[in-house]
Amino acid sequence: MLAMCVGPPTSVQARTGDHVRVDAPAGSLHGVRANDTVQFRGIPYAKPPVGNLRWRPPVAQPAWTGLRDASRFGPACAQINTLGTFAGPPNNNEDCLYLNVFAPETSRPDHRRPVIVWFHGGGNFTGAGDAYDGSGLVKTGDTIVVTLNYRLGVLGWLAHPGLDREGHLFANYGLLDQQMALRWVRANIAAFGGDPGNVTIGGQSAGSFDVQAHMVSPLARGLFQRAIMESGVEEPAPLTQAEALGVRFSTDAGCGNNAQSAACLRKLPVERLMAVQGVAGEYPTTDGVVADGKIVPSAGLLASFRAGRFTAVPVLSSSTRDEWNFLTGVQYYTSGRTTPLTESDYDAFVADRANGDPHLITEIRARYPLADYATPQRAIAAIGTQGGILFQCATRKRLAPISKAATVYAYQFDDRTAPSLLPAMPGFEPLADHTADIQYLFPGFHGGSLGMSHPLNQQQAALSRRLMTAWTNFARTGNPNGPKGTTWPAYSQSHPKAVALVDTHGQTVISDKQYAAANQCDFWDSLGAR
Repeated sequence: MLAMCVGPPTSVQARTGDHVRVDAPAGSLHGVRANDTVQFRGIPYAKPPVGNLRWRPPVAQPAWTGLRDASRFGPACAQINTLGTFAGPPNNNEDCLYLNVFAPETSRPDHRRPVIVWFHGGGNFTGAGDAYDGSGLVKTGDTIVVTLNYRLGVLGWLAHPGLDREGHLFANYGLLDQQMALRWVRANIAAFGGDPGNVTIGGQSAGSFDVQAHMVSPLARGLFQRAIMESGVEEPAPLTQAEALGVRFSTDAGCGNNAQSAACLRKLPVERLMAVQGVAGEYPTTDGVVADGKIVPSAGLLASFRAGRFTAVPVLSSSTRDEWNFLTGVQYYTSGRTTPLTESDYDAFVADRANGDPHLITEIRARYPLADYATPQRAIAAIGTQGGILFQCATRKRLAPISKAATVYAYQFDDRTAPSLLPAMPGFEPLADHTADIQYLFPGFHGGSLGMSHPLNQQQAALSRRLMTAWTNFARTGNPNGPKGTTWPAYSQSHPKAVALVDTHGQTVISDKQYAAANQCDFWDSLGAR
């Protein structure tokens, strides 16, 4: 044991220069100091899911002997990407189940810090944990932050009759990876100064969807005590639909749909799997998650929440004012467009939202008249953000049953001055779009090689501190408010104050009724009954 040791009796943190050591149940680690934190990177939490372990539940990584180098991030999981903001980057790595621990530079033997475990976004087919620097949350709120990689695309979310009948848990391999990481945290995080009994799971976009899946998953019970849902709700695909897509993938990959399909798929080079999958992961279901019946209930998420069959922990829910605008920006970038959106683009978008129904087209145009918006782009952003299955009104519908059984806090990020993570493009206005708020919580976030990182100005930096304080307060107590922090009310559809709208100027708190009216939720909700 080295002389310069601090930490609880079960932990050894010894510093020599810029390096730091921790002795955990999993094994001894040699980490680094960075950004006024100590960081342990590239820690294996499961065996590499290769060979016969491809498309099987993760297997825990055995404890190692000796001192393991934890100064470098582990490889991102296999993916093909054009989203830029979330790029992993593109690669063919199957050996990728690694996590990273961000911790304060000092620790006390009698102190256990709250833990935030972060599931990255990217549609569950792209992204990586090393894109998220947890040092801001660590320093702001004296917390431990864990980021991780999990299997993506067809390697993480494939349902196929040949695989599904092998007698193991199936389809949602990415969710199983995340649950394995949570078990690793429960067993090891005390060695880093963390409290294994106070774990917050959080995620953005597809990561938010994954958080909700864990809330209804019977296999995740007891693995977390709080939940953060940032920018996204969705429903899992029925198993029959997912298996049909899996059969199509297997057939296109040359393995057909027969007794030999599973063995054939496991023998294919990963390069072949990625090539057949394609850029956006066309074969897995939307955002991957499948209602398999064991990991995720067959009834789906909303029905499970409404029936009270979920882990009722405190929830912090957030969204951005112009969520859909990010998807517009991606289309701009991938198409090479250099001119602003026009009335013709607005007409085409409305027709698409209405599935060509002339009566619905007329109704949407009446509710979102182009004359009410500064540009056609802003009108499209409003329609896309407020309607559909992903964002504002869908989130409100999700929070209603959760708030009946658990304490919920909800806020909306309204800073339209936020630096864009997308390259500057003529005729495109970034707004407060999907992903714009990540850089306020994970400093320097830019995603992958195509993403853009910009320093925050003084007002934006102040908003960043407010949000990080709210998140770390929530991780510690289940309440984002504190002596010097926010004053957000608990969410309720019947309370006169329910949703905080936050930007660089401060905040405005409105009722759920006002929020629903601003987002035309009565209209969008009614479409589900037609």
